[in-house]
Amino acid sequence: GRRAFAKYAHPEAVQCFREEGMLTTTETDVIAWWDKIASRFRDKQDMQKIETGRKGERLSFKYELLRTCKTPFWAALEFTNAGYDIMSVVDSVSNNKLLIEVKTSNKSWAHANFHLTNHEWGVLNRYQYSVLHLWSLANDPPLLSIIPVEYLSTHVPLNQGEGCWELMECQFATFHQGSDVIFPEQ
Repeated sequence: GRRAFAKYAHPEAVQCFREEGMLTTTETDVIAWWDKIASRFRDKQDMQKIETGRKGERLSFKYELLRTCKTPFWAALEFTNAGYDIMSVVDSVSNNKLLIEVKTSNKSWAHANFHLTNHEWGVLNRYQYSVLHLWSLANDPPLLSIIPVEYLSTHVPLNQGEGCWELMECQFATFHQGSDVIFPEQ
């Protein structure tokens, strides 16, 4: 927004914007210009979130391949609204499907959080075998914690009356910090 710009931009740039009325006017064309700038910033933030998420999904894909010796299905690459990111198997001798929702952060375990949608919760909660993979990329190697979906239930909101929740936020620190996962070089 304009106040954030004025707070962080170079003072000479702020002076130019102020003199042109760009920091105070509510004229339609000026507001449209600020909205266009803000949308570019949001697009960049969204792309960074997607890239971080893909890193975690790739780590989970590799982890599952090593854990089960079976190639998992990377659902998030094929479907945008599957409600899970990866379909693996419970173990190397089983064909029981395991749904995995991957949540990834560039922050340390103590400062990371994740969002879970009502749709993701509904899919994972209905499936017999489902887990959440929490990845903190702040460490080298990254930290992974595998959370059975039933451990999430006390943190998930309830739909009540005419209200329906869409998105919940939870801290990684709510759950036990993962252990280092080391992958062989590719």
